[in-house]
Amino acid sequence: MAFRKTAPALVMAAVFLVGCGQKEEPAELNAATVATTESAPSKPAAANKTLAYEHELNLNVSEEAMPKVFNGVKAACLAEPDQGCTELSSGIRTGDYPSASIKLRAKPESVQKIVKGLSQQGRIVSQNSHAEDLSHSLADNAKKIQMLRDYRTQLEELRKQNGKDVETLMKVSKELAEVQSNIEALEGKQAGMVQRVQTELLTISMSVEGAGHQRSEVKHALAAFGANFSSALAAAITAIAYMLPWAGLLAVVWVIISQWRQRRKRLQNKDQKQ
Repeated sequence: MAFRKTAPALVMAAVFLVGCGQKEEPAELNAATVATTESAPSKPAAANKTLAYEHELNLNVSEEAMPKVFNGVKAACLAEPDQGCTELSSGIRTGDYPSASIKLRAKPESVQKIVKGLSQQGRIVSQNSHAEDLSHSLADNAKKIQMLRDYRTQLEELRKQNGKDVETLMKVSKELAEVQSNIEALEGKQAGMVQRVQTELLTISMSVEGAGHQRSEVKHALAAFGANFSSALAAAITAIAYMLPWAGLLAVVWVIISQWRQRRKRLQNKDQKQ
């Protein structure tokens, strides 16, 4: 009976401690803090490596070289398994306005290698980089994980104290399952943030250089010549159809005015003779 009275109190106290811990200001991140995550990589982020970098690169290449450059980037990413290079999305468009794009994630060394190779195969029009500081998020998340693990240990000890109390055992087991689920969710979030600071996101956009683009416009204009001529001829015929009635009306008005002027002139001449 004494156990049944103390069990709910212990559970509530542990929940209160976890809630209070979540409101505290996150401590400064270091290697030991990140290492508290069981699912984190074997090489935790260094103390000064808490920035998640993203790069955007716009490249101009010739129309003929675009497929080769596009496939070359994909092959370079596949050839870097040790650098954790992962292709997230890619696409290429041919025709009048060819373009291509590739989005990948890799370690900084691999990203630099790919960018250097692209600078030798085309003209880099623009290159932008920005970073998000995840130091507070990593530290706060690691603290929550550790507190939930401590809470889980307390619940496991509580369950061992009196395994014959079915009602309390069921409550503790339910709480344990919920705590374990929260731990796994936070560990997944932590692993994702660690991956973001240990790798970099690179988005490559390719377009055809000026001369090739102008040739594409000429080809497009020639291909659309027949359709454009037909549309213009139809518009001219329609305009003539609208103008014909007005032209006839204007001709009648002009005849009437001309006759009236001639009659008026004859009358004036007759008056002058008299």
